[in-house]
Amino acid sequence: MLNKETSSLTHDVACDVCEGVPAVVFRLLLPSGGGPHRFLSFSRDIECYTEKTPQALVADQGLFWRCIHPDDREAFAALLEDSLSAGENLEAECRLGNE
Repeated sequence: MLNKETSSLTHDVACDVCEGVPAVVFRLLLPSGGGPHRFLSFSRDIECYTEKTPQALVADQGLFWRCIHPDDREAFAALLEDSLSAGENLEAECRLGNE
């Protein structure tokens, strides 16, 4: 995960590096005035795990969370918040499916 606003080129490079590796890369926008983060993009491989396009996941901000296995959502959310608070990239495992 690239948890800071970065250029599309950097995200594209990260996605290319991860292609063929069982991983999903996503980019978040962190509002400067607080408030909820917003998914900006997902690597192409997300479709293999969720049957959802990256564009669909960006358009419906809750869709990605619904694709995370219910037993993994709380732990994944906590790890994401911890990484955001620390200003670090997130490396986590969770089960993904089609909602």
